[in-house]
Amino acid sequence: MKTLEIKDVPSRLVDVFERGKELGATDFQIIANYIPRYGIAKRYAIIPGMHRVRLADVEEIINITAEQSNWRDIMAEYSTFEYSFAIKNYGLYRVSVAESLEGLGMAIRILSYELPSIDMVRLPKEVLEFMKDARSGAIIHTGGTTSGKSTSIAAEIGFLSDLHNVVILTFENPVEYRFLYRKATVRQFNIPTQVRNFQHALKIALRSDPSIILFGEVRSEDEIVSMLDMAARGHLVFSTLHTKSVRETFSLLNQFGSKELLGLFSSQIIAMISQFLYRSKAKKFLPIYDILVPNKPIRTMIADGTFNDVDRIRQEGKIQGGYSITFTQCAKQYFANKEIDEEEFNYIKLRAME
Repeated sequence: MKTLEIKDVPSRLVDVFERGKELGATDFQIIANYIPRYGIAKRYAIIPGMHRVRLADVEEIINITAEQSNWRDIMAEYSTFEYSFAIKNYGLYRVSVAESLEGLGMAIRILSYELPSIDMVRLPKEVLEFMKDARSGAIIHTGGTTSGKSTSIAAEIGFLSDLHNVVILTFENPVEYRFLYRKATVRQFNIPTQVRNFQHALKIALRSDPSIILFGEVRSEDEIVSMLDMAARGHLVFSTLHTKSVRETFSLLNQFGSKELLGLFSSQIIAMISQFLYRSKAKKFLPIYDILVPNKPIRTMIADGTFNDVDRIRQEGKIQGGYSITFTQCAKQYFANKEIDEEEFNYIKLRAME
């Protein structure tokens, strides 16, 4: 990840960030021949007072902020180019570059300059207890884009890297947060520039004696099986899926229809953590969680594919020897703490049903 002084950043980009800061932006879209737009919670608008950016402006921004000078070659092979960069004492950003019918464009996400703390992501203390005591197994995060799952994982890895004197490997596209000066030895790899793909990451992981591994995302059944196999070999493995809830993750497993996968998943899963972010009337981003830490009976249900029984038990209440909270139950806690009002609570309930 490249770190720049503010004086070295193209003035057009600094102007976009400064205006975005005034508007409370979390994201930006910068597309050649268009006026830059800012985003808040997936809603975008033109940045007032800005002019159209030229193709040369977009290329200059990428050339200066990206670590790889051969980004055009990477795009030719993968159709997109993902990277992160930092501006010293100013900000940290994740960038996705792609060429559409409209032209060359950048989607920029503002990341926290500081590594997010475990308190900031507000994971239930019961989940953290299971996590910190685990020596092997899989922790799966799910959620759509802008759900906050990358921030939650970064907080968890940071939390564990301060507790344990072990080797931690992360394989991400791109690396978003740096875990510097920790008790653990942390090595981070960008995909595809330092590690070609998931299979290449597996080879490195097998030869590096890690205790904890983060695979940024798994997509296919083969990748999920390989990730769970790493957990079965004695590693604590983190990864993400692009499902939106615990129930949707079960549906994905069901679609694959493999008894081997269900059996492996049921034996290795420590926690399934689904989430989305809600921006409250008080303009605070609240993580809304759907979490399942399975106990022995639920593991049996997962292995058998009887997911409706899991849903029923979760709705009935506490899981002895495990933990469960649904999106609605999480929102109810915020309502009880007066962080949201009744209208907001009802909105979250409806969103959780989508």
